[in-house]
Order: sequence, then structure tokens, then C-alpha cells
Amino acid sequence: MTDHDFAQRTLLGLLLEEHPSMLTVEDIERRLSDVPRLREALDVLVRDGLASRLGDLIGASRAAIRARQLTT
Repeated sequence: MTDHDFAQRTLLGLLLEEHPSMLTVEDIERRLSDVPRLREALDVLVRDGLASRLGDLIGASRAAIRARQLTT
């Protein structure tokens, strides 16, 4: 697993844990300050449809939430 995979997995886990709440980028950076390449991971998750961005707020997408429901 690359550092980038770790960052994406960790960030998605946080977003799913906080659902339905959305977090600010600053809050995510504060809570995951030890995770490398966090902003890149955020961009990838949004681009891939696993995270939704509304201005400065970030949350798990409907697709990510449904995938979690199907795998648990």
C-alpha cells in the first residue's frame, strides 16, 4: 500500500465515520495531521466520486455510503 492509498483510505474512513456531517478542510487537516499527502488524497476522492465537496465542506458521497452498506 502506498502512502497515497493510506491517505485516501484514512480520509474516507473519517468521512464515513462522520456521515452525515460534513467537515471543513481545516478540520480534516487538524484531525489527520499525521497523514501524508492529505490534500492530494482529498482531490482524488472527490474526482473518483467517493467524497463530495461543497465549498470548503467535505463529506462522504452517496456512492461511498452505499458501498459501505453493501460491504458491512
